[in-house]
Amino acid sequence: YLMRTTRFIGSTYAEYEIANGLIFRTTWSMDNSFVEEDQYSNTRLATGEANNGSASSTITRDNNWINENVLTYQTRFGTDHDLNVLFGNTLQENRFTRTSASGTQFANDLFKNIASAAVKNSSSVGSSWGISSYFTRINYGFQGKYLLTLNMRADASSRFGVDNRWGYFPSVAAAWRISDEAFMQDLSAISDMKFRVSYGVTGNQAGIGDFQSRGLWGGQRGGLNLGGQGQPGGPAAYVDDAGITANQLANPNLKWETTNQINLGLDLGLFDDKLTVSLDVYNKQTKDLLLAVPVPRTTGYSSLVQNFGEIENKGFELGINGTIIQKSDFNWNASFNISQNKNLVKKIASPFTTFTRDYIRVEEGAPLYSFWVHVQNGVDPETGDAIWESGDDATFNPNVHRYLYGDANPRFVGGLTNTLNYKNFDMMLFFQFSEGNEVLNYGRFFFEHGGTRTTGYTSQQLDRWQQPGDVTDVPRMTTANYASNLRPSRHVEDGSYLRLKNLMVGYAIPTDVTSRLGIGMSRARVYLQAQNLITWTNYTGLDPEVSTSPGNLVAGVDIAVMPQPRTFTGGITLTF
Repeated sequence: YLMRTTRFIGSTYAEYEIANGLIFRTTWSMDNSFVEEDQYSNTRLATGEANNGSASSTITRDNNWINENVLTYQTRFGTDHDLNVLFGNTLQENRFTRTSASGTQFANDLFKNIASAAVKNSSSVGSSWGISSYFTRINYGFQGKYLLTLNMRADASSRFGVDNRWGYFPSVAAAWRISDEAFMQDLSAISDMKFRVSYGVTGNQAGIGDFQSRGLWGGQRGGLNLGGQGQPGGPAAYVDDAGITANQLANPNLKWETTNQINLGLDLGLFDDKLTVSLDVYNKQTKDLLLAVPVPRTTGYSSLVQNFGEIENKGFELGINGTIIQKSDFNWNASFNISQNKNLVKKIASPFTTFTRDYIRVEEGAPLYSFWVHVQNGVDPETGDAIWESGDDATFNPNVHRYLYGDANPRFVGGLTNTLNYKNFDMMLFFQFSEGNEVLNYGRFFFEHGGTRTTGYTSQQLDRWQQPGDVTDVPRMTTANYASNLRPSRHVEDGSYLRLKNLMVGYAIPTDVTSRLGIGMSRARVYLQAQNLITWTNYTGLDPEVSTSPGNLVAGVDIAVMPQPRTFTGGITLTF
């Protein structure tokens, strides 16, 4: 296997001051890559042995360029007024092509080029997209304590319908530095206080194809069923000829997905900013979601990407920074942050499931990343059989009695950082935590199987029911308790954790020692660092922080995911 990559990344700009405070700047950036891949599997390999040698060759081109032009004007008039105005335009385009060729049935392993293959195939794909944007921003300040920002963006994307390519996204933000007011001067403990409020609209085009709004057709050759050459009931006729097939329905009404967000914030500084607090509360409403909406089967398709659905996100973010001890030879600073986000699906065309075996369900009135399982209410201590939730029905039916059970969204996430300095020694400790999130330990589905599969077992199987009177949530070993159509809720576990994410200890070598070396060294520091050192959790899998994420609507799933490694590093930093 041989890969050759040629990549060019570059940027250039020009700036000109038209008048005092009026500046024009233009920037051009480019990122072009060219990748060649050649591979030959000889007859001693499984792939090559089956085909008397197998070769492939692929050429990939990915070219991206951006041009940005910005005109800014900054001035101050009078003694109280500050004004900054910006107007700009951005153009961006991406072009991607890939050409592949393959061959099999070689005379022997000495012939490796596709030209020597008896059977040859080739294919090519390509795509492109572009976006054009205009934006403006006005910043105004009065006496440094009343601040106002106005923004406006207009973006046009080639991915949407001709009549809906443009999206318009305004925003406004205001701030009031209360600590500068006269009535605050007697409150000496408050060194800074600022209230903030903002509202804005943003657009999203991620998650859809480059030509999602268009009806797409594809060429096909060979094996075309002509349906008896047009004669009803006639014999099927297959011809080795070219044809055209419909690949995608058109949706000229496809447009930007938009999010409206309002934010309230407060910044507070106490005791000459030895203690600072920042609090933000937000409400985000996302509408016109870009989703694959089911359509009647009579169209020949099962779904069509449309603007349908609404999602709500509400929460807060709190940050606290403080100087705990400050002395001539010892300092201790700490920083703590915590945040909460509550997610809710407010509107979708119809419920749908994602991930394998439909483990995750998107449904109105529930948060994203909700697990859809059979709720297990323990194990019968007399029989050892699982007790399944069946609502008001006397008999459990796995095709009917399936419920939403927890989700991958944490109630709180955050971290705590401590930085300590004692003479020439320094230490940093960073703790990270997540609370209230569930994780689907999907490995238990395959390895806690009661003998119904040929895989090994997890340690949970040792906790199975074995005799009357046993109290456990792992049922006895019988196929009825481990059927392939069951999705037990016991596999959904609490993923809360507290982790010592980073620990660093350093020592700065005294300058009188480094100066003796006579090489102009001004500073030298040696350090040791450890990552993912300790984790406190009740999760039975390898790592509560990792997740399998094959799609945008999948989170909190752990199956054969390598845990984050515990690493130890050391080094020395020299400054000359």
